[in-house]
Amino acid sequence: MFRSVYLTSITAYLVIMNLAIGQAPDQTVAILDFRPYGITNKQAINITNRMREQVNLIAIARQVSRKTVNKIMKREGLKTLKCVTAQCLADIGQILDVDYICSGELIKVADSTFTIDMNMVSVDSRLTTRSKKINVKGDLGDVALEMEILAWEMFWQKVPEILITKKRLGRNDPRVLSLLKLRTPKDALIRSLLFPGLGSIHRGNTFYGVVFMGLEISFLGLALYNQSQLDKFTSDKENNLNIYSTQTRADSIRKYVEILNGIEKDLEKVNENLFVFSISALGVWGASLAHAYFADKKDDQIVYEDFIRFSYNPFRNTVNINWYF
Repeated sequence: MFRSVYLTSITAYLVIMNLAIGQAPDQTVAILDFRPYGITNKQAINITNRMREQVNLIAIARQVSRKTVNKIMKREGLKTLKCVTAQCLADIGQILDVDYICSGELIKVADSTFTIDMNMVSVDSRLTTRSKKINVKGDLGDVALEMEILAWEMFWQKVPEILITKKRLGRNDPRVLSLLKLRTPKDALIRSLLFPGLGSIHRGNTFYGVVFMGLEISFLGLALYNQSQLDKFTSDKENNLNIYSTQTRADSIRKYVEILNGIEKDLEKVNENLFVFSISALGVWGASLAHAYFADKKDDQIVYEDFIRFSYNPFRNTVNINWYF
């Protein structure tokens, strides 16, 4: 029985892990800072980061962080300012050990007029798989919005309605703001109250959320098993006490005394296990609540209306299911 409960807990944990890991893409991409012309380098980095955030949301390809890219580039003594050809980008992609590499330019043509020039290169084929040039009217905020939209388009994905609405109505339009809902610590806390780990997943910390859920299922399963054992031993004790009270022969009395002593030891052990596993389950729940509320969020703060989304992966020619809690 104990083995059955233990295996059930492990199986549930593995299922949850597979659901989370099942979303993890096997293709990798690196996005280099877009080269600035007419704007500052800091502005270009901030705008490029907006694209990176959307690529993380798409979850079609695993993105190498900017910090890792810069660390490798610095170690190899490389600079991207003069790297504009597909062959040059593919060489950098090989050094970064990625499948795809994206780079481009942010150009200020005139007041309130900008151009975005983007290229994504397949490192293996050394060919440009996606290229786009966009003229933008407005300010740098509008440029950043176009970069967010471009992140979805360069992976052949449907652009979220919120981004399209932002572009059509304007970023600060009240109708746009009404569509937004932040991943707040309060919402995460409520989800973790429902079940440990949900709040962490809501805030983008999927790994920790899965760990909390797996531990909670395991401890609850073990606590329930020990509770059933406690009920069983308690019933056995009562039955044997009733039989013991009717015995008159010395050997029979000794026999049931030994049986009752054995049951008492089993009861003590089960009680101790029940206490340990129950406290452990409460501890995991408390830790999950604290993590959901205080841990930094990792995903974009925006929660889109559809928390389950189907998408096509052009790299693997498969349909993916992505979700947001």
